[in-house]
Parts: sequence; C-alpha cells; structure tokens
Amino acid sequence: MQIDLTAFKERRPSIAPLFDYIENAALTQMEVSGYSATIPYPDNLVNYNRLFLPLFMYSPDSKEFVSLLNLFADWFERLSFDYPNIALINMLINKHSGVINNLRKVIASDDELITFLDARIIEAEHIARSGITVDYHPDLLKMLSLTDSVKSCAIPIDQLKLPYPSLYLDFRNAEPPIVTRSGEVIHGCYVQQKLISWDGAQRINLIEGDASLRLQAERGAIQSGKDIMMFQMLFIYDTNDPDNIMNNAFNIAASVDAGIAINQAVLYDDDVDNVTFAGDSFEEMSAPISMVINTIMYMNAKDSERIEIKEATGMTHKIKSLKKPSKRRKAEARIKREFYDYVRIGKQFSFEGLFERDAESGKDKKSPHLRLGHFHTYYVGERLQRDAEGNVIRDENGQGVPVPPGKREKEIKWVAPVLINASERDNKQHKTRRIQ
Repeated sequence: MQIDLTAFKERRPSIAPLFDYIENAALTQMEVSGYSATIPYPDNLVNYNRLFLPLFMYSPDSKEFVSLLNLFADWFERLSFDYPNIALINMLINKHSGVINNLRKVIASDDELITFLDARIIEAEHIARSGITVDYHPDLLKMLSLTDSVKSCAIPIDQLKLPYPSLYLDFRNAEPPIVTRSGEVIHGCYVQQKLISWDGAQRINLIEGDASLRLQAERGAIQSGKDIMMFQMLFIYDTNDPDNIMNNAFNIAASVDAGIAINQAVLYDDDVDNVTFAGDSFEEMSAPISMVINTIMYMNAKDSERIEIKEATGMTHKIKSLKKPSKRRKAEARIKREFYDYVRIGKQFSFEGLFERDAESGKDKKSPHLRLGHFHTYYVGERLQRDAEGNVIRDENGQGVPVPPGKREKEIKWVAPVLINASERDNKQHKTRRIQ
C-alpha cells in the first residue's frame, strides 16, 4: 500500500527520514529489508522483514495508524530530548491498549515487551535523527580491543559525550569477534544519550518505577535534585535464525555532576541475582561495553581520525541516470540491501614500530608482553586566573590564583597499546597477552 506523508515531512522536517522509512515500509508491504541507508543490518538479518514499529499492526489507511504515527512523530520531534523511552512506552500502554494487547499475545512477559519496545524506539530514533553508522579501520578495532577496559570504565560519567546524536557501531569485522562472557557474538550496537531533568524524572516516576534506578539512587549514583545522564546501548546479536533479531539493551545512568565513574553506574552479577529487573550484568557485557566506551573516547580524542563515506548517497545519484524503470527499481532495491553511508574511524595502525626494549638486563629482564592502551584526560589552557587586562590574579601572598579544575578545558588523548621486550618475530610467535 502506498501512503503519502509529504504533509508530515513539511511540518516536521527535522525527522523527515523517519517518514521516508514509513512510506517505504508501507509501499513494499514489509517485504524488503534495509529501509534506511544508515543501518547496516548484520548478515543474518538480511531477510528480516522490517524494523518493527507498533503502528504497522494497523492498516496505513486506518485511524489507529494515523493516531500512532502522530504519537511517534510528537515523541521524536519534541519529547524524546527530555524523557527516557519508558515514557513513550507508558503512553502506548495507557493510550493504545489494543496494540499492547496484541503484542502480549506473541511476547512472553511484560519485561520482554518493554525491552522489545525500547529496542524498536532506539532504532526508530536512529532513523529519525539520521544517525551515523561507525565503521572501523580493522587495525583500530584490534587496538581498541587491547585498550585497558578497567581504566576506560573508571572515567567520570560526564566524559561520555557522543559526537553525534545517535550512533550505530558496526562490529562485524572484528577479529577476534566481540563476545559476551557467555560467548554470544555481538554484531553491532546503537548508542544514544539523554539528559533527563530531575523534575522530568519525578514527573513520570522514573526512579521509583525502575528497580535498577532505585538501586543506583540508594548507592548515591543518582542524587536527589540533580539531572540524570542516561547512556543507552542496544546490542545486536549474531543469530542462526535469519528471521530472528536478538537485542540486549544496557543503560548506564547517574547524576551528571556527582563525580560518578562509569563502573559505579552499572549493575553487577550480585545485583542481577538480588534485584528483580530485566537485563544482564556488567560482567556479562563487559567486553562489548568496553568497546563502546573505548570507541566514544577515541572519537573524542584530539588525535582521532574520521572520514564520512557517502556510499549509499553516491549510488543513489548514479541510478538516476538509468532510463529503464525496471533497471532503476532493481538498482534501488540493491542499494537498500547492500549499501549505506558511514563514518570510517581510525588510520593505518599496526604493531610495526611499536616495539620497546627495557633497560633491564640479565635474569630480571621481563619476558615479551603487551602493555595495554589507555586514555588520559589532560587539563589544557590557562592554569591561573587572569583579569580583564590579561594579568594574573594573585592572592594575599602574591601567589597566582589557580583556575578551578571544573572550569578548565579537558582534552582526551589515547595512549595506544605497545609491545615490551619484543621483536617482530616475537610478536608473530607470542599469541597470548598479559594484563597487568
């Protein structure tokens, strides 16, 4: 069925890509995957029929469809900036009980239903915001996997700043694969970030309604009266079933000015065992989460490199020259399946030239080993306060008055992994790495 959402696009141009997606989905009757040029579905999802939105449970010419479309449009255009996704889910439960009842027939539990809806909202927001797909130089993937995750997850949560409104991190080319503790292979991850005001959180009863957030409040990671930063990750799993999409949503939440580190704003094995809520522990997801954190830190680092590659956009321009409608339709379908725009990060990293030799000698000399990479945050700019004329402000003892750390600019630098006491020959033979 063909629907025309031109009027919606004109009234809400900031989320026009979402309406493009909905038009294509309705036109093809959900039979073709890859409606967005910014989402590279994992290989096993090529045959997956659609990115699911509840409005497609109704015919596009029905009142219910239009009502749901307006709700989603309002959400992504205005409300999603200030409220977590659970607010939209509650709207659906309260205002569109028919949709929820139909979903309950095929989804086992309410916890799974909320997770399912949360995942679809994150995907739809990625489309609505023209989200960026991040592709890695292969050597950069290796180097980031050898970057100290313990140190990366000990940084203050306010240093987690996304360079784009929504990201999809493409892990398909990782060697070795990025896996959970249980051995599940992760193909990619949507990453989004929201700042929820304390008043907004109170208005929707956010903390009291979520067991994991209540626990963070008890621990002091979430503090009364302070805005809450929510860092959302939606991991996409590899699966043997081409018609099945496996998601895992993992949120990091804390008050932004409380000096809380990332590893203080997550739930661990004991928490998962003792607190009733849907989700996995930090230990279970530590490798995928570390890759997400290291990627964001790298993209914010001063010496990072990125280049935008308009693969799908370029192909779309080429097919406009095709005169035969049948060839044009086939080319358009192929583009949707195989091409997408992305940002490539990293440069030609390799272990060549990264070898060091300790000054130590004799029997005390350390064996060849790998020193993990890590990120450092440096304060930059003026160290001392200055007046309007540029003169240093001094205290009663004549000492310069330092600029408070909170007011100084910060710069992130990445110290890459390095092999110690190794030659290139050692590197080829030495398969294991020692984490100190």
